[in-house]
Amino acid sequence: RELGYLVELAEQDPPDDPQWPRHRTAARVSALMHAAMEGGVRDPRKALDELAALQREGGGGPELRPLFEAARMGLGLARAVDDDDIGAMSRLPAEAEAFFAALPPGVAGMDELRDLLGAMTGTMAARQTGGDFAAGVRDLQRAAEKLTPDDELRTMLKDYLSAVDVLSPEPDGSADRVGDDRLAALVARAQRSGQSAADRAIFHSQVAAACLRAGQETSLERVATGVEHLRLALGLTPAGDPQRSLNLIGLAVGLIRQSELTSTTAGRREAQGHLAEARTLAGGPHHPHWQLINEILGDLDRTLGDTTDFHRTAVDGLRGHVWQVLVQPDQAGAFASVRTAATDAIAVARSCLAASDPESAIAALDAGRGLALFAATGLRTLAD
Repeated sequence: RELGYLVELAEQDPPDDPQWPRHRTAARVSALMHAAMEGGVRDPRKALDELAALQREGGGGPELRPLFEAARMGLGLARAVDDDDIGAMSRLPAEAEAFFAALPPGVAGMDELRDLLGAMTGTMAARQTGGDFAAGVRDLQRAAEKLTPDDELRTMLKDYLSAVDVLSPEPDGSADRVGDDRLAALVARAQRSGQSAADRAIFHSQVAAACLRAGQETSLERVATGVEHLRLALGLTPAGDPQRSLNLIGLAVGLIRQSELTSTTAGRREAQGHLAEARTLAGGPHHPHWQLINEILGDLDRTLGDTTDFHRTAVDGLRGHVWQVLVQPDQAGAFASVRTAATDAIAVARSCLAASDPESAIAALDAGRGLALFAATGLRTLAD
């Protein structure tokens, strides 16, 4: 954990030693890999760029290749999560298997990393592609048990596994209600002293996810608790933090749910402002939450009666699906990315009909049909 800081200190007065560049490279790559495995990388793309630059500068020789590849796998995992790239997640298990198969025998620590990374990628892929998620969680639990009790990764995994049902709603968007004791434990973890601001923000948002249940919670008290924790999480995520847009969306969902349970419009204007900020931060259809932001914002505009063109925001959100499909390097990834496009296209078409705009409704449906056909083009030989 301290390697990155130590490198910064050493670089202020670098040692006059021909081995120093190699040591610096190894330390920096190790720090990046550790941060990725702990979930502490704020910008995985920037970290991957740094990794590529380190390798271009010399890379420390062929003996450091396994370290570079391990870091690239860990950061690739972080990037897939950050971008909500379903195609990339579906490819991760095969990429991890190929990475370990190419390693020379007897590389220190690789057996534990193989089990851990394989379980993590398999679990993520199962959740995104409709596989056996429960089996993936069991594999992850077994991999965690193989780590020493004082290993920070073991602690991180236990934290993740303790909240796995909160972090992973069902494919239809539903989520089980977390018991009071479990919720209290999540709150206690968020309030634990000695944590970084980034960790506290993540844990507060997990409490909120447990309280809101994807906007389905019926207890006004629990919804209010979720909103409170999302405000705390938002206060801990500055403008440049990739998690800020997600916290803005979550807070908007919580405020909307409060207004629904109280049969008022209270909080909806605030939610509209949070979603507008999230949309600005997202910047366009390349962002993984573009479709979700525009869908919720369009519904809010309709409810508040601000504009008769509320449905156009939702139509614009469909461009996020197009982007995700087009950036996939293979047809399997495109197919995984398009799984929800048809459902979303139908929902947007209904908004268009509610706005008496059948032409836009047809365009929305045609976009969903086009994406499905595009993904299916290269999959004619598959049984599904």
